[in-house]
Amino acid sequence: MSDFDQPVAIGIVFDLSIQHGSTGQRYIDRVKQSFVSLATQLGLCGGVFVAHPNNDDIPRTQGESVSQIANYDEPDKFSVETALRQATNIVGNQEGERLIFVVTDRFQAKQLYQFSKGPLINRTKDYGCKFYFLGIGGKYDKQAYRQLSGPDATVMHFDETDRLAAQLTKIVIVGD
Repeated sequence: MSDFDQPVAIGIVFDLSIQHGSTGQRYIDRVKQSFVSLATQLGLCGGVFVAHPNNDDIPRTQGESVSQIANYDEPDKFSVETALRQATNIVGNQEGERLIFVVTDRFQAKQLYQFSKGPLINRTKDYGCKFYFLGIGGKYDKQAYRQLSGPDATVMHFDETDRLAAQLTKIVIVGD
């Protein structure tokens, strides 16, 4: 977001297990901290939407964005495909820059079709969203995950979550 006057809409899809990183904290807790940090840096310039059956619109205030992230609990019976569809449609209908982050530590090759739904909807409806597929740790299928890369999608790997907050800032705030 190099132009500070331009609004940014961010969608987040969490696909994280209860796996713990080297610090002893669960990945989901560290990832949520990174996104809360990002939401506070955005200030009034953007909203952060977390895909969840209880969320139906992008937050209009920084406090609402932080609350959606911090209070996230994995819902029962809410597939990654449904979450991607929800995030893509909600973020895609916003003004300004539109970014969607998909964070996983358990992706498997058989889920490739589900995970590709967001970019497919994006291209079909011409939303102009940019996807970032973020893989964490060593227990997901990195080779298959890389197949999600494309003109509107970037795939990144993190051994741990310690660099995640800085990378999110670089992508969203600096515009890299």
